[in-house]
Amino acid sequence: MGTIAAMSNRVDLGEDETWVATLEARSYLYALFQILFGSEPTHERLEAMSTKATDDALCIWYGDESAIRHELAAALDTALEDDSEAAKAEFTRLFLGPAKLPVPVWETVFRDEEPFLFSKKVLGVRDVYRECGFLPAGYPSVADDHVALELGFLAELAKRALSYYDNSKTEECIDTLKKSADFLDEHALTWIPEFAMKISEESSCELYRISALAIKAFLLSDRKWLANFLQKD
Repeated sequence: MGTIAAMSNRVDLGEDETWVATLEARSYLYALFQILFGSEPTHERLEAMSTKATDDALCIWYGDESAIRHELAAALDTALEDDSEAAKAEFTRLFLGPAKLPVPVWETVFRDEEPFLFSKKVLGVRDVYRECGFLPAGYPSVADDHVALELGFLAELAKRALSYYDNSKTEECIDTLKKSADFLDEHALTWIPEFAMKISEESSCELYRISALAIKAFLLSDRKWLANFLQKD
């Protein structure tokens, strides 16, 4: 919730308005999705997300007339206005248990024929985190390839890229964006789109059904944006 609130303070866009607005929007949205898929939807969190800053970021990224923009904003508002207990119950069912999760929340399960936690792929994710000086929440008891941790890592990289740009550290900004592209290619995009589709089919809760569709669209469009900027395919 603190990250979302901090991202609400817009910087002076100056002559590079479109560029900075895009960096701000992707940083904000990665933080938003990390919270949606990693934290219980308390009233305080929903209140922090149901803001003009969220709508601005969605508008910048998806476009003013985007169905995803309007549906996600509406789902957040509905969850806030209605009893959030229903959203909390669905978060527990989808992501916590104790019953068997309807959709696995780990990369390994989607990518390995015989998956098990803390496999080589998981340790590979951990190596990437270490190389970037990122220590995920729950380390070392939570598997590093959990969807919320991977989104948290991408949120941290997006935050760093924006900070580097604000401080005129061009090389560091570009290097961080390259790291984001590599992580999307090697990890997040290998499984989160499939995970998201299964969540959207499994959940009857609009907040998580729409959030799942939105994160899939966001990751794919971010990779396309990075490719256009970095000329990396």
